Amino acid sequence: MVMVHRKLHQSGSAAIYSGVHLLSGMAVALKKMELTSETSQQVRNEIANMGRYGNAEGVLGLCAAWCEHCNSPPCGLLEEMPQEQETVFYTMPLAEDTFKSFPFEAWSALSLRDRLEYFQQTLVGLSSIHGQQMVHGAISPSTLMLLGRKIYGDPKSARPVKAAISALRHTHSPDRFDEANHAGPWIAPEVRDGLPLYTKQSDIWSLAVTWLDTFRRLKSQAIITKTSHSSILQIVDRETDEPFRSLLKQMLAWNPDERPDAERALAHGVWTRLLETMREEESENRQSRHKRVCRSGLRQVSPAPDDD
Repeated sequence: MVMVHRKLHQSGSAAIYSGVHLLSGMAVALKKMELTSETSQQVRNEIANMGRYGNAEGVLGLCAAWCEHCNSPPCGLLEEMPQEQETVFYTMPLAEDTFKSFPFEAWSALSLRDRLEYFQQTLVGLSSIHGQQMVHGAISPSTLMLLGRKIYGDPKSARPVKAAISALRHTHSPDRFDEANHAGPWIAPEVRDGLPLYTKQSDIWSLAVTWLDTFRRLKSQAIITKTSHSSILQIVDRETDEPFRSLLKQMLAWNPDERPDAERALAHGVWTRLLETMREEESENRQSRHKRVCRSGLRQVSPAPDDD
């Protein structure tokens, strides 16, 4: 059962709402679709795709799906061809922002360590998708999501809890390039130059350019050509530091075959350093918490939530 808050988006007969799952208290996005003989395959594909990633790390997938008769799975999806129109609903975790809607000033205020943590989470998500032998085909600032808010005293210091890739827009097979709907520098050059299908290497390019967009806003309609490719690499040189710079340049290689796959990118040294820093911070936080408890004179009778 979901308590609806407000409508977020409307496209034809489909609509997306924000709401709260009453049993868990989790903030969710609720999508409403009409299942008919004409939309049957599209609705089936979308729910099947979302369902693949319900528990996948780094991907926003399906929480639950049901129909207007309160049956799960929806009645119409159990039939090869629905006999009559039926309203279908599904929920997924609600993202507070996308990489696109998150203010650029807020990105600039984040430490590099925080940014790298979000980037690594989205790379894990891409690895989850590619591990299913799937291609996303639509990675951009609009499909990388930021969830939750951590507030440290001043509300202005709030930062996202985690990042993930939305599974909503990827398909069973690599999409054909659609310039009207997928314009921008995050479109890999080989796709723009006529490669008929998206590939995993194209996803790697798109993810890297979307990360770069958080350091310096790129023109949303920009086209990266072989001539202008050097300007993107110059932005990488100016805006980033090693070892992250070397990974970004590998992911932005002009030749798709020279780009690392998601697993290889996750094995890069930048993430090893990040995980070491996170462990050090966790250790310092535990020690600080223990000192505060000791000074207060209180006796700690159960471990803190983060403690083993």
